[in-house]
Amino acid sequence: MRTRPSHVLSRMDGEVTKVAPTSVAASSKILVAGLWTVLVARECQGASILGVFPFPAKSMMILFTSLMEELATRGHQVTVMSSFPRDEPLENYTDIVLPNSFTEKGNSTATRTSSSLTDFTEKGAMYNFGARPHGTLHLYTASKVINKVSDTVLAAPDVQRFIHSQDLHFDIVVVHDVAHMAFLGLAHKFNAPIIRIVNFAGYEWTFLEQGNPSVVSYNPHYLTGIEGEMSFWERAENAYMFLYELLLMDYFYIPVQEAIMRKHFGASVPSVSKLNRNTALILWCVDDVLSHHRPLLPNVIRVGGMHIKKPKKLPQDLQKFMDDAPHGVIYMSLGTNLPSAYLPSEKIAALIEIFAQLKQKVLWKWENGTLPGRPPNVKVAKWFPQQDILDHPNMRAFIFQGGLHSSEEALYHAVPVIGIPVLAEQLQNVRMIQKRGFGVLVDFSNLSSSSLEWALKEVLEDPRYKTNAREASRLFRDQPETPLERAVYWTEFVIRHKGATHLRSASLTLSWYQYYLLDILLPAAALLLLVCWAIGAILLRVLRKTWSILELKLKINGRRCKNTLFGSSKTKKK
Repeated sequence: MRTRPSHVLSRMDGEVTKVAPTSVAASSKILVAGLWTVLVARECQGASILGVFPFPAKSMMILFTSLMEELATRGHQVTVMSSFPRDEPLENYTDIVLPNSFTEKGNSTATRTSSSLTDFTEKGAMYNFGARPHGTLHLYTASKVINKVSDTVLAAPDVQRFIHSQDLHFDIVVVHDVAHMAFLGLAHKFNAPIIRIVNFAGYEWTFLEQGNPSVVSYNPHYLTGIEGEMSFWERAENAYMFLYELLLMDYFYIPVQEAIMRKHFGASVPSVSKLNRNTALILWCVDDVLSHHRPLLPNVIRVGGMHIKKPKKLPQDLQKFMDDAPHGVIYMSLGTNLPSAYLPSEKIAALIEIFAQLKQKVLWKWENGTLPGRPPNVKVAKWFPQQDILDHPNMRAFIFQGGLHSSEEALYHAVPVIGIPVLAEQLQNVRMIQKRGFGVLVDFSNLSSSSLEWALKEVLEDPRYKTNAREASRLFRDQPETPLERAVYWTEFVIRHKGATHLRSASLTLSWYQYYLLDILLPAAALLLLVCWAIGAILLRVLRKTWSILELKLKINGRRCKNTLFGSSKTKKK
């Protein structure tokens, strides 16, 4: 069993237990290690880092900026392209504000993109307000939306000026994974290695492109909703989803992204596939508790919970609201991409009805101003400091949509949850929480006052949910460093080692038929068939020769028998 170093025990929750070294030799080792850390930090100090995050989703930016801000505080010059600039300036941190193509309708391109998003939501492909659409529909519709967002953002005047600038240099480009392959043209322009942040379970295409082995047989696709061991039919569905994803990526999404990239960066830009293989590192934002496990190359680093920060003191009104809740507080939020006001009126009425019956207080993230019929025990606001609320000792339950980042926050703070999944991988996330025993799932189509009453009674009155939440939280926190520290270390590692090409898989130099050994298996099979044919031909020839000999002998023996028989008859007559 591995043991921790004797001089320090560090956990993700920030607590540090120091133990005095037992000898002068140990002290010397610690001093050397400290000096080495300082030297390493100086070696990559002041690097120029470009962060490219075009998708206008606030929840994603909370994750991305946690890394970029930390890099800025460590002395790196950080430039971030996104639709969400910082409210307050930060030293070494520069924002390039991108158009929010989901909300800004000042030009025809943005309007087309916004209408595409409307289709995406109203038709149920993004927000499941009816029967859950199949994952194939989700992937196809999401690809169409992302393609339009990419074209809209790259056409923006500020982005065009940035693309055609001649005096900029970046040591590394950090991009949101597969959502915007067209932006890999920036890595080509600045001749910089690529770090990709995968903010969910990830596409199989992403891992295959980096040389990671495919694990379709036991790793469920995030859109299937499967959370554990698969039956025969589930594996068949899983194989279908993976195959559909790969075909969609190779023959629809990537060609369109490549065309968009060459439209804005010029025809001389290499292919998306070639640029993608210049990826130095993948920061995979999943954890070991709520995710499936798969074999990973050394340049794929798990950093689930990277956005989680030490809790801060709540605003005075919230602090009083939660402190004065003898029966505890229930917090409800459907995330940043799904305002509660988007819910059908009957679902809103069911929530209000059940909240009014509770002895607990309720915090409800309600983005549409006032809430008609709001019960006196419910407090609404357009935004709440979610992580700080979940950390409060009076927190009893969290009602949410099953987003990965919120799942990790509930896990970290050991809060039982009620999941109402509506989008993408949320169903799988909630089922994983169910499997861990600290939450229940309420299907959106079954969302009613009675189903909510059952779910709240289950998680509030059964102590097993809180016990399981604490146990899962202990597993999640028991790490040698925080996920953010790990992400920063490996980012600086790539900078120090000029792209860290030694971490990449040798399979990237192979063609697909070489990767699957077809260039060996097919000739080997042909040779085997040739050998089998030769052996068969020889055996057939031998058999024919043997049969001829036997046939000849039979004829000779037959004649002898005939002569013997007729010869004896003639003797008797005489």
